Parts: sequence; structure tokens; C-alpha cells
Amino acid sequence: MNRNFKDFLTTILAELEAMLSIDNDDDGKPDFRYHMFILIAVGIEMLGATFDHYDWYKKGRSKPRFNTALHKLHPLKKYQNCNLYENLRCGMAHVYVPNSDIGINTKSEGGQNLDRNGDETLIQIEAFFEDFRNACEEVIESIEGENKLSLSDKSL
Repeated sequence: MNRNFKDFLTTILAELEAMLSIDNDDDGKPDFRYHMFILIAVGIEMLGATFDHYDWYKKGRSKPRFNTALHKLHPLKKYQNCNLYENLRCGMAHVYVPNSDIGINTKSEGGQNLDRNGDETLIQIEAFFEDFRNACEEVIESIEGENKLSLSDKSL
């Protein structure tokens, strides 16, 4: 990455927050909610990459990086038992749909984040974004020296 990683995270968060606030048809659902699931899922993998010493573009690191973020970043730990890598990230990144084990929605559609609905685990975009934001802020705090995550030099 050519720019300061902290600034990059700050920009991403601002852009995602803006996406979350757009509701042109006034139905109580963010217009870009579906796209946000993809961006956040890939963003979780990016956060996991901050812990390893491989190049950002190292092949074969997607799953370990994603799961590292879920295990090391406090706001994401609640997702560890959902198999989000296969059930959300892979489906959304490769075929633009989550696996049938994941249901995605918004607050206005009802249900709580991580509720079970039959065989599905519900992921609510507002809560998912908030958890992602808090995980990014945890990484930013570590870059600033305010906490002690073991980030790789490429993130600092």
C-alpha cells in the first residue's frame, strides 16, 4: 500500500458510513447494504493481514488472514463460530451471494445480529458495520501506540 495505512482505514470507514446513510427510496434500508457486506467481509481479511509479515498481495493467505482478524480483534470475536469466511466472505466475493447458512438484513427488517433463523445465522448490516468500525479503530489505536496488538511493520 502506498499511503499511510491509518489514513486508508479512516477513509474506508468514512466511505462505508456514507453508504450506510443513503436511503433514496425512504424504505428504512440503506441502498447499498448488500454491497457493504462484500466490502466489510473483504475488509476483515485486510485487517487480518495487518498481523502477518507476508506481503499484502501474498497468495493463499485469505482464510488465515480473515480468521486471524476474528480471533485477534475484540469487536469481531463474536463471529468466530459462524464460519463467516466460507459462509459470507467467499460467497459474496466470488459469486455475490452468501452461503445458505447466512441470512443478511437490516435493522428495519427485524431480527437481531447473530440470531438464528432455522439453519441460518442472521447478520445485520448496521451491527456488522459497527463491529467492523470498532475493529478498525482497534487497529488504528495500535498503530498510534495506544494498545498492544502485534501488528506487522507493513501496517505501521
